[in-house]
Amino acid sequence: HEEYKDRVLFIYRNFNLGQNTSTLSESGAEAAYLVGGEDKYWEMHDLIFSNEVCVEGNDRNLCQQSITDYAKQIGLDEAKFKTALNDFGSNGINDKIKRDKSLGVKAGVTATPSWIINGKTITGANKSNMKAAIDSALEATK
Repeated sequence: HEEYKDRVLFIYRNFNLGQNTSTLSESGAEAAYLVGGEDKYWEMHDLIFSNEVCVEGNDRNLCQQSITDYAKQIGLDEAKFKTALNDFGSNGINDKIKRDKSLGVKAGVTATPSWIINGKTITGANKSNMKAAIDSALEATK
């Protein structure tokens, strides 16, 4: 993202694969956004996905406790965060998550992470594959 920031539009969408804890981890990141803004969203996102506690075993209680701990770790007000997390059905988070999933399904996404670069889908986190696809797309626009 940093390398191409002035030449590429990067849009991130949540895509729930159906694990028991997927919606909770997505709503945790969105709640962080509501309470602390975009920077806190990304901090929460990175903590959730780097630790993968919300994937292993799909333990919803452990996931919720971890997300709450992450909120404190990144400096969010715990009470406000818990309110946003628990009210995700009424504060628009759930609607955004459903919209993101719908857009992904329409685009043919079947796995995460998936990257769509000028209509070409790349699955996985292989940076060299992404870089080659971005470079190719940029070259095609010259």
